[in-house]
Amino acid sequence: MLSDPFSRFERIRDLYLTYMETAFRIGADDVQAERRRLLERGDALCTEPLLEPQPRYAPSGVRADQLAGQAGEAWLTDFESADRSAFARIALAGLLPSQVDEASGRTIGKFDLYEHQLEMLRRGTGVQTPGIVTSGTGSGKTEAFLLPILASIVREARRWPASPDLSRWRPWWRVGGDEESWEALRRTGRPHELPTFARDLEAPGRPKAVRALLLYPMNALVEDQMVRLRRALDSDAVHAVMDEELHRNRIFFGRYTSATPVTGWLRHPRLPLSRERRRVEDRVRKLYLASDEIEKTWSAARREVERARTANERVDEFLPFNFARPGGSEAISRWDMQRHAPDILITNTSMLSTMLAREIDEPIWRSTRDWLQGDPEAYFYLVLDELHLQRGTAGTEVSFLLKLLTRRLGLDDPTHRHKLRVLASSASLPIEGPQRADSISYLWDMFGSCGLGAEGAREDWAEAIVRGRPEPLPGIGSTLLDPVALADGITAALADVDERTRPTFDDRWRRLALALECVPADDPVAATIARAGELLELGCVDGGETRATAVGDVARALFGNTERGTEAVRGLIRLRALSEYWPNWFGEPFPGKTPSFRVHMFLRAVEGLFAAPLPPQEDSPEERRRALFGDVVVERGLRLGARERSGRRTRYLELLYCEGCGVLFFGGIRGSSPDGVGATELLPHDPDPESLPEKAKAQQFESLSHDDFAVFMPWVDRFPPNGREFPASNHGEWLPATL
Repeated sequence: MLSDPFSRFERIRDLYLTYMETAFRIGADDVQAERRRLLERGDALCTEPLLEPQPRYAPSGVRADQLAGQAGEAWLTDFESADRSAFARIALAGLLPSQVDEASGRTIGKFDLYEHQLEMLRRGTGVQTPGIVTSGTGSGKTEAFLLPILASIVREARRWPASPDLSRWRPWWRVGGDEESWEALRRTGRPHELPTFARDLEAPGRPKAVRALLLYPMNALVEDQMVRLRRALDSDAVHAVMDEELHRNRIFFGRYTSATPVTGWLRHPRLPLSRERRRVEDRVRKLYLASDEIEKTWSAARREVERARTANERVDEFLPFNFARPGGSEAISRWDMQRHAPDILITNTSMLSTMLAREIDEPIWRSTRDWLQGDPEAYFYLVLDELHLQRGTAGTEVSFLLKLLTRRLGLDDPTHRHKLRVLASSASLPIEGPQRADSISYLWDMFGSCGLGAEGAREDWAEAIVRGRPEPLPGIGSTLLDPVALADGITAALADVDERTRPTFDDRWRRLALALECVPADDPVAATIARAGELLELGCVDGGETRATAVGDVARALFGNTERGTEAVRGLIRLRALSEYWPNWFGEPFPGKTPSFRVHMFLRAVEGLFAAPLPPQEDSPEERRRALFGDVVVERGLRLGARERSGRRTRYLELLYCEGCGVLFFGGIRGSSPDGVGATELLPHDPDPESLPEKAKAQQFESLSHDDFAVFMPWVDRFPPNGREFPASNHGEWLPATL
């Protein structure tokens, strides 16, 4: 059975509903069933899926390996042929997809670079030519700014002295065997010494400095970038190429965030060890535990890949890159980075602000400043990924932070300001039409003349914007498709297809091709799959632009207002997904061109359950439950229900339940009823609007006192003796109340 995004999401939703029904059990089965129906329909729990095509961008016709030849002279100016060759080899070993050419046996690029990637490579390796790449998700924006950084560092690294001793480094936390404990290390007396890091074994003449600073607005984006950098700089294949091209040196990178161990000084510069001994030992112990866990996690991930490969199972080759590799190219502790500034430093804007203010992090900036001022060929890359997220007051603070950084590094000095290279990526930055002036003003306010040089002007930022150029969409034809024939045709064609059983062209596929209005070519199955991708992409076009579109809207665009339109769209998505299984079936990539998609499905946390009860008209448990719980919603803040009786709509109240027996009752803000003395009125909102917002009562009933919040338990099994009185509990006590 082939899986698709819809069935996977429905399984997730069903598991969540099963959890809710188990953990928050309602005593009445019919009310529990009504809650499930409510959460399964509409947007009560999840929204309608959104389908987002990934634009196909124009290829440049140049592969990464071709940059080593004459084609690279136009994009890597002032680079020698050997430098370009070393850069291409290292990039293809990890950063970019590659394959072995059967004719020559050389490693070549699997795909052409995009036009915007080559343009960013040219601008990023030039002097005072900043680059801001703007293109959609999946268009290689990250590679667009990593390629020039890697090229520049590789060119410099080829002139570093050899560091053959790096391979001799062993984990400092292993004093004996692999199973040594903290107590074994403690008995050696070493906790009061500085741990030995891999970079302690580098050649003394190898300059240590931050060559590229990658800034992100949040830690989640930092973690995503770390996986990419580990693939690019810390795989076995990359290490082998670096041994050959960089004289056994490494390009080091490090993540410096709140999650990076360990905070504080190892040895305080102004306090004697006699006073700091216990604190030092505690910090070393924290680093020991963190390093030990990192090593075990990475080793376990690597063993899992080897096990799956041996068992001939599907192998996630990238699994180990989700974790740091001890002894590799990644600096895993703050002490390591403070002692040896990494070539590439990844952090967020908040941590950068802290690092610039702390004495303990000063060695990172001092060594970088010394390198910039002492080497005429030194260049510092300042990279802001997701630039569009830096706006408003927070964006202003980031702008001032960047100016403080450039001043700390001496890059505001006219003698060295040309060494600053600004790169960034943004989801959108329009440079045409009336928004052009706003985009230029935004870049000028963010960076000023940084990266442009002393003579840089506001208008120069217009040239820095590098836009991805999407390829045009194919035509769809003038008639709407038949969703019935399409849905039935896809179901029939995929009936006996799974991950291991490949499709066989027969009458079912011929009928499906007719329903899709495509003429099968040399490979009719591939042509049908490609046509499905084209139709889905065209269904997401609105006003000439491709955007994330609700599945229902895609169905209406392709099939009109028909009952089975959504079913047909789901079938098209399943059909398009067959291209992902093609290599498993036929041992080669999918032969046709088909767009990539992302399916967005949003599941929200439910704040609670709310009901608008009505007085029952009949003396039966079924009628009482229907009257009391027939109008149930999950939206907090709604005031009046949809039903009414005698021209009066009832109000929504919070629906609570007994954890012991599952019996339901109502809760609300306590108010005084105008109908009777001593009665309590339940309100869905704060009864004193004049006190808002300073004295607003908390939304969660657990935070409210008895004076603020009241509960009301209706009697469902039988009518109470008085129509206006309901039991306060199931122990026979009665409390006057009004609904």
